[in-house]
Amino acid sequence: MRGNLNLAFGTGGRKGVQAHYAPNQRELALAKNAGAGALAHEFWHAFDHYIAEKAFDIGDRSGPQTKILFASDCWLTNTKHLPHPLNDRLLNVFDTVLLSADGMDRHDYVSRSVKADKAAGVNYFSQPTEMMARAFEAVVESCSEIENSYLVSGTEKQDMISLYPDIMHRQAISDALLAYFKPLGEALSR
Repeated sequence: MRGNLNLAFGTGGRKGVQAHYAPNQRELALAKNAGAGALAHEFWHAFDHYIAEKAFDIGDRSGPQTKILFASDCWLTNTKHLPHPLNDRLLNVFDTVLLSADGMDRHDYVSRSVKADKAAGVNYFSQPTEMMARAFEAVVESCSEIENSYLVSGTEKQDMISLYPDIMHRQAISDALLAYFKPLGEALSR
């Protein structure tokens, strides 16, 4: 993220939380003794925050009381996106994760996240930022070329599976992510 992301170990956060992303500091922090398995999830939060102003027309962001925005929230509120082929691909990532295959309804993954919120009495699992981060980490864990429990772990556990995209959905998300990140990487390497 062009040198804009800080990494911290054993700082901030709350008891029982493995890791967190602090947008004001642009800092990804892992808990001292419990951060393993959370890096991919928190990386998506950092990316989601970083890319918002590059993908969406969110206006002047220089004021001290500027609201923190994430691209996934901008997508949800139909914020005007900036015209660019990569931004179109990013919108396709959000569509693939959050909408049904025909794009006319929310995906079952979203419905399961809403149900999890209702069961827990919270508004957390169905937030677009959280659904996107869980989808990203699930795709990373499902990638057979990656074997790193520090990066991600637990998305395939039976007691957790309803909070993550299913195997077929993960493949569609993986395809959309590769269609976005491959040309992005090529553009940045020039």
